[in-house]
Amino acid sequence: MTPFLGVVFGLTLYNGSVLAVFRAGVQALPKGQAEAAYALGMCKTQAMFTILLSQAIRVVLPTIISQMLVLLKDTALGFILTFQELL
Repeated sequence: MTPFLGVVFGLTLYNGSVLAVFRAGVQALPKGQAEAAYALGMCKTQAMFTILLSQAIRVVLPTIISQMLVLLKDTALGFILTFQELL
């Protein structure tokens, strides 16, 4: 594995796990939001994309922005220090 692929693979795994905050954002919404969408005749996919995700993004936006700043700093560190030097 080249140092570049090691840094990319590591940052992808780390940031992918941290950005699982979307699930927490959807679960933080009141159950009545989903129930209202189902009462309007929406299927689960329509309710998720139309109603729930639009509200969840507002909840998790500060976390996403701060994680993107951390990713920017980590890529600069990965550029200067190679994967082998970190291990």
